[in-house]
Amino acid sequence: MEFDRVRQAIESLDYDFQQFELKSLLQRVQAQRQRQIICVGYPFHLGLTGLWIPASAVDYIFYAQNTHPMHQIHIILHELSHIVLGHRCYPSARPSATPNRFWIRSAMKFWT
Repeated sequence: MEFDRVRQAIESLDYDFQQFELKSLLQRVQAQRQRQIICVGYPFHLGLTGLWIPASAVDYIFYAQNTHPMHQIHIILHELSHIVLGHRCYPSARPSATPNRFWIRSAMKFWT
């Protein structure tokens, strides 16, 4: 059952959600995966609010910069959940450098 898989993924983080802070959760996931996660505000259009791009050595989470800070946290957590659950990400070929506007626009076209 999907719920069991989600619960198992969350429990495997060994994180105290009673003491939740976004920064500390990101640090926990980075440590377990041995990959840096960089969160970047981005001026999305077309209704897209977040995007995860795994580069060769770093995961990038882009979130809507023009929304409320609470919504930004929600977007980052949504993208982080894709990472924690081991979902596949577009583009399937991992870029070797920092994602640029072209990659982001390409991904936006894919999802919209």
